[in-house]
Amino acid sequence: MLYFVERYGFMAKKLKPDVESRKPKWRLFSGIPELSGPIIQICGNREVSVDGCKGVIDYYDDRIKLRIDGGSVTFSGEGLTITSFNESAAVITGRLQNVELSVN
Repeated sequence: MLYFVERYGFMAKKLKPDVESRKPKWRLFSGIPELSGPIIQICGNREVSVDGCKGVIDYYDDRIKLRIDGGSVTFSGEGLTITSFNESAAVITGRLQNVELSVN
């Protein structure tokens, strides 16, 4: 420390870390509204799952259009197939190139 005073002409003081800077950047709160409606999960460009599917409107090798609450969703690509389908969900595999959401 003495060397520092001789060289620069003033005394340095070690500062305590600022408590305010350690506040979390994200704050969790309760009050988030529960989401409703369809849930669409896209895994890369090879698989998509649609939770809340109401039915199939169009089904071609390059295009699949599904009915969902409040509209429809269209998947375009190559070699598209519905690998799983039940009363509320569908899984589509193939080479996905485009997703279009139409709201009524």
